[in-house]
Amino acid sequence: MIIQRMVGASVIGFTACPCTQNLLRAVTEEKLRKMGYMNEDVERIMENVPLATHTQRTTGTVLMHVPNGFAVNIEDLIDIVESSMSGKTYSLLKRPSEASVVIEAYERPRFTEDVVREMLKAIAKKYENFPHETRVLVQAYSQESVHKHDVIAERVATLGEIRAELNGGA
Repeated sequence: MIIQRMVGASVIGFTACPCTQNLLRAVTEEKLRKMGYMNEDVERIMENVPLATHTQRTTGTVLMHVPNGFAVNIEDLIDIVESSMSGKTYSLLKRPSEASVVIEAYERPRFTEDVVREMLKAIAKKYENFPHETRVLVQAYSQESVHKHDVIAERVATLGEIRAELNGGA
């Protein structure tokens, strides 16, 4: 009998929509110009004012084969998932902290599929010493806030396939 070890984690965070943020940027720039602001002033304002967008509660999941003789720290997987999203979620925050969490997320807008790509890159880097045939599943499930549908992005691959893609091969 062959026993294979798998380890994984699911973490809730959130994503900020880059598409809507770009649309709101264009609308805001146009309004500022109509109000009489010069182009250089508009640029300076846009660089310093957080731009709104809609957000999605996103669950990121990593499930990873652990080859014999290797170890995976679950806290590392949790960090990888959290850092792949636009923002982290918290059990309790004071209002000023809520604002800083949202502003930080708006500075890292991501689509659901971006979260998957970021997790894959981080896993490939963190586990660069693992064999190429190590299997990995990553998934991001986003509960949309302004659409009637939710979005799931997923990838199942070996570390060798991921490394090849990251190095420009397919």
